[in-house]
This record gives sequence, structure tokens and C-alpha cells, in this order.
Amino acid sequence: MKVHPRTTTFKNSYEDKNSYEELFRKSREASRRKESEDQMEFEMVIQDPTEMKKLARKLLENFTPPVVFILIGDLGAGKTTLVKACAEELGTEARSPSFSIMNEYRTSHPLIKKIIHMDLYRLNGTEDVELLDPDYEIEENTIVFVEWGEKLPSDVFEGIKKVVCRIERLKSENAESNTGDVPEPRRIICESI
Repeated sequence: MKVHPRTTTFKNSYEDKNSYEELFRKSREASRRKESEDQMEFEMVIQDPTEMKKLARKLLENFTPPVVFILIGDLGAGKTTLVKACAEELGTEARSPSFSIMNEYRTSHPLIKKIIHMDLYRLNGTEDVELLDPDYEIEENTIVFVEWGEKLPSDVFEGIKKVVCRIERLKSENAESNTGDVPEPRRIICESI
């Protein structure tokens, strides 16, 4: 009887088969985690602004610096709330840079030492946006959040990992009776580009 070469390399006991399968599964998971930052995509629905901390944790756990988060959403969608939640997770406080265009914050986190927070809402047309330096240097331990990121020229932060986060309001079940006391749920879709 001829034995297939592959069957001779593995023991036939149920325990050993499970061990090999477990090793294979762990190896595959490690490979996926390594590649996942380059191709990660996820969606999350939050019911109120306090749940933004969950999203902040997920972003900070899954993307290592340097990384640029491009935040897209209507006025009041929760872009600044997300940045504030991330800053709080990193042990610092963030303020909206609507008038200053850009703020920088130092953190106490061991891996993420600096946050750059940009708000491009007030920039109008290509002349204003061209003021952004496409060769702006990002340090290895820095994360960048760009509100109104759809205005960001593609050559700014070139060569740095980018994640687009779209924040949209969802109609709540009691939208007709919503007097403003009940926060609207949000859907956040993030994907690496």
C-alpha cells in the first residue's frame, strides 16, 4: 500500500490533529493581524456620544502610529467628539481647532506621544488648502485627525497610513418625538486606504 507523503508528516490521533489545526489557526490569525492594519474595515453603530469611547479604543488598539484619520461627516455628526474621546483615552484633552485650523497635543501614552488635530471646515477652495504643507513631517509616535478630511489634498501626508472614518446620523426609532433630549444614533464606517 502506498502512503501519501503528507499523511506521514502528521500523527493521526485526534489530539494531535487538533494541535496542528490550532497552530495553523494561530499562525493564520497572526498573519491576518499583521496585514489587517493595511486593509482594515469596520462599522460601528453608537447610540449616544458617551459610546464614542468604544470607537476611540477600537481605533487606538487597531492602528499604530504614524496614522492619519480622515474624518468625514455633516456638521454636528460627531467628528470632534471622536477626537476628544481618543485624546481622553490617551490621557490628554482636545479642543476644536475650528479657528486655529490645527492643534497639537502631547499625551502620556507610551506609544502615541503626540496628536495633531486639524479642522479644515473654514478652508475654502484650493488656495486655502494649498497652505497645507504636503511635506509636513509626521513623527513615528504621532496620530493625526483631520476633520472635514474630504478637503485634504491627496499629496498631504503622502506615504503615511490613512484611515477614512465616515460618521453619519441615523434616524432614531422615536425621531418624530425627539425634542433634542434623546441623542441620535450614529453609524461610523472606518476603512484603511
